[in-house]
Amino acid sequence: MKPHPTVVTLAVTLVSTPAWAGTILLDQSYDAFADGATGGGSIIASQSNAQTFTVGLGGTLAQLGVQVQQSNLLTTGDLVITFLGVDSGGIPDIAQNLGNISVPPSQVPPLDFSNVVFSVFDVSSLGISVAPGDVLAFELSYAGTDEGACFGFDFDNLVA
Repeated sequence: MKPHPTVVTLAVTLVSTPAWAGTILLDQSYDAFADGATGGGSIIASQSNAQTFTVGLGGTLAQLGVQVQQSNLLTTGDLVITFLGVDSGGIPDIAQNLGNISVPPSQVPPLDFSNVVFSVFDVSSLGISVAPGDVLAFELSYAGTDEGACFGFDFDNLVA
């Protein structure tokens, strides 16, 4: 059984498409690097990381932007982004899996601390409907088995 994901502070952008509009609207964004933060974490085969967020705009979740990079020039093992509900205490709940996407390593930029950018992933195919005030989470995990390979991330900077 997979353990509960570690919850950390994350850099993210969340974007939703309101039911009444055909355009994608930015819900929220936070860039801790702009505020002087440094560091981050690793996503390895035996450890995933999750971040909760509170929805500000209703609609369908369309994109997730996160500062994530390949730290070991991966050639196998996808980055998996899973959206989760949360339990009554606000902790990401793996039993409330809302859907996931797999991102090949070739679509994640290599580690470069001099150029940390948001990688934006299209999640509209999941059809996740959101309403203002909903509390959800996303989990980043590594689908490979090599414990020496990892994705690096900074959950202090998010766009949604």
